[in-house]
Amino acid sequence: MRAAIAQHDLSNLPVAIIEQRTTVRRQLAKFRSLQAVYQPELAAITTPSDDDVANVSLHLPSSLSPDVRASCAPKLVLMEKELRLGQCYDALFSLRLYLHSRSRMLKDKYLNIHHQGPNTRSRESLGRVSARISTCVAKYRAARAALDALDPDPMAVWRRDFLTLHEKDIRGMSEPKPPDHPDPERAKAIQARGLLSGGVPPDSSQALSWIWRGMPIGPDDATGYNEGSFVFSVFVYLNDSNIL
Repeated sequence: MRAAIAQHDLSNLPVAIIEQRTTVRRQLAKFRSLQAVYQPELAAITTPSDDDVANVSLHLPSSLSPDVRASCAPKLVLMEKELRLGQCYDALFSLRLYLHSRSRMLKDKYLNIHHQGPNTRSRESLGRVSARISTCVAKYRAARAALDALDPDPMAVWRRDFLTLHEKDIRGMSEPKPPDHPDPERAKAIQARGLLSGGVPPDSSQALSWIWRGMPIGPDDATGYNEGSFVFSVFVYLNDSNIL
């Protein structure tokens, strides 16, 4: 809701956006009353007005300085950590879905789409999927940054599952690695045409992005994998290879 509100000019807001701003402002008022009880350490922090509901800070433990965070209740820190772990799982799952959708749409575009009209509609659809991919990436990076602030231990268990998400990691299961080319647009075109090979699985020269691997099922089981993630990855490979 806050993202939708931020897209509009404050001087000329539609009625629906005004209602959303009012709803968010009321929720913020309730949230602030709870914070006064469970986060008394915030009393020493000068907080800006909540009128700008699209950009207001919630002052969760991860956004506080280490000195102030040390005064937070341990249970509150643990609750946010669990929330951020769930956000990382959700963001990665959605990212896999949209990357798979983009791979299939690119294949269909280069194999079956011709003429200006269909190509324009195809580019618009790809643009919407790419925007959702960018949103998932931003959500994952924000959640992981919060985890890093809450638990800076370099040996923390969650770091094995949630690695740093680089641009080179954001690719489909059967997409080739982005080629080295001085022109970014040309590099994307070469990569897209590589999808026409039938979606062959990665070989010794193509490492599978870490986002497609299964998650360990336990802290002592480094080789075990989450069944749902594994089955989903196998389905994507079979579908991309035109086996299904």
